[in-house]
Amino acid sequence: MIPTLISISIIIFVFGLILYPFARNKKGMAWLEESQGTQLIRLYDLKNALVGSISQLDFDNDLGTINVDDYQRLRKEYVERAATILREISRIEETSAHEMEREIENLIQKQNNQG
Repeated sequence: MIPTLISISIIIFVFGLILYPFARNKKGMAWLEESQGTQLIRLYDLKNALVGSISQLDFDNDLGTINVDDYQRLRKEYVERAATILREISRIEETSAHEMEREIENLIQKQNNQG
């Protein structure tokens, strides 16, 4: 019983840490104002933390130290959050690629105008 409570407490704590930046209002979300590179690093860190949490959750389920209903609910939440983070990573990376293409085109245009 105690190991189950400890496992659930750890999982809830990790989940809270992962969701905290997203739960604050947008005015207080300084990370939104950071560079895309920094955002990507943070998002990859969150994704990795979620993958680790899912792995730990699966391990706890295999050992039988977590209630089946809690396991299914938490796993679904973690997978949904990871999918959201992966979509955001893709969006930022796609935006970055488009910005690089525009910058290259601008440099080519400047080079052509000079020569």
